[in-house]
Amino acid sequence: DDYLSNEDRTIEEYFDAVEKYKLFVEKLRVVVQKEFFNEAIISQSDAICALRRMSEKLIKRITDEIIEKHKEDIKSISNEYEDIKQRALEGPKSTEALFETGEYLLHVKKTVMDQLGERIRNSLKLTGDIIELTEMDKEHKALLMEAIDWYHNSSQIFELGGSNFEAYKYQFEEKLSVVSKQIQEQLKDLAPNLSIINDMTEPEKFGEYSRVLQKFIDELIIFDDKVKWLNKEEALFKFPKTQSV
Repeated sequence: DDYLSNEDRTIEEYFDAVEKYKLFVEKLRVVVQKEFFNEAIISQSDAICALRRMSEKLIKRITDEIIEKHKEDIKSISNEYEDIKQRALEGPKSTEALFETGEYLLHVKKTVMDQLGERIRNSLKLTGDIIELTEMDKEHKALLMEAIDWYHNSSQIFELGGSNFEAYKYQFEEKLSVVSKQIQEQLKDLAPNLSIINDMTEPEKFGEYSRVLQKFIDELIIFDDKVKWLNKEEALFKFPKTQSV
């Protein structure tokens, strides 16, 4: 119980433990059933059978632990592939999220896929070792096939992710173009107000001037916010920066 409760143990350590008990069972096979002495005959058959049952029980418990750890590792591989797929295909809510997804997929393609492939190869190697110990159940086989399918279909994930990226990139670029044109039009509309301000010279109309100026300032604040958003988007797309007023 203490041995199996140690979560830091590797599957390889468990296989070593199984081999130790299997070797013990083999040694029991050559132990004589009865020892003859002048004073007595010692029958060892019950002890041999009991020790064999104990060893086989321990082998079964360790084998079950190997299988559970193997299943957990395979599930982890499939879950990681599923996370990659969801990240690749989800709709970005902003340009920052779009480019973050692009960088993430590039990192996954260069690094993570090799790591997952190596994990699958190790799982297949362990599968061969497990089959020598016991028969795999349907759930175990299905989990393994799912991980293998993920590996073989991973290229499709990147193809879909790439198409998804380009589609959203085009949408965001179109929005950027529309906003840029709107800003240019608004700039033309704001320009005449500058000449009106120069004509505000009559003291008795200061109240009216104040209302006009406040409206103009409010429009400038909204306009400036749009320009800031536009500049941020232009920086992400590496476009020339639009100048504010």
